Amino acid sequence: YPSEEKTGYSQREQHTDRGLEISYVHHTAMQFVRQSATREKNGTAIVVPLVLKPQPLRALYRALTAVWYFGNSDKSAYLLADLRSDEYDSTSSAGVYFEMTYGLWNAFFLTTLPHCLDEDDLSQVSVLCNTLTDFILSGRCLRWVEMAIIINYEGGFTNLLDNVLKALLASEESTVIIDNDSKGKLLPAFQSYSTVRTQFFTDYAYVISCAGPTSGENISVPEGFADRPLAVNLMLLGRTWAHLYDSY
Repeated sequence: YPSEEKTGYSQREQHTDRGLEISYVHHTAMQFVRQSATREKNGTAIVVPLVLKPQPLRALYRALTAVWYFGNSDKSAYLLADLRSDEYDSTSSAGVYFEMTYGLWNAFFLTTLPHCLDEDDLSQVSVLCNTLTDFILSGRCLRWVEMAIIINYEGGFTNLLDNVLKALLASEESTVIIDNDSKGKLLPAFQSYSTVRTQFFTDYAYVISCAGPTSGENISVPEGFADRPLAVNLMLLGRTWAHLYDSY
């Protein structure tokens, strides 16, 4: 800080002034958001700046970041190579994995879309859901799957199957909601997303029940399992790392 003699203000006064300034800006923003819905300027409704609007699609946007990380980032490739080695430090190496994987799970746990989406939000839903659907169908998700299997098998954790079953239940509920919701039927991208993740997590749950840590769940082989290349690749990963859990 400059000296008090030169400024004429003490450090306490400077802190107080800044605190008042921040508080003033904060309350002004709140007032603007609340009043903009009813206030007009020159006969036109005031538009709320995007930065001040609620983010109803935040779960999908966070998942989009995770899709890029697991599908395109060199760092995730290096982390997978590290996890495959016999000398990795799971406590330090997998830190980014947990941050990104829960970004995916939160999107996979969605049963319906938020209410009161505007036209721009609805447009973005299609882009985001199509990206997540492609992440699954293209097999780009397999890097994420392998990392999850290694970490959870090696630790003997049942959390992976718990999350898979939760995601499966959410996708099944989503399908029912869409069938009974005219708005949902207008968003084919969300319909496809729900259908694809239902099949994916059905197969994923079966793989873990065959080769990984469970809480005693008995899951039957899904119909057509052997005819789906993605399902076969899931089983290959499950079998490849089954020895990590077999050691318990």
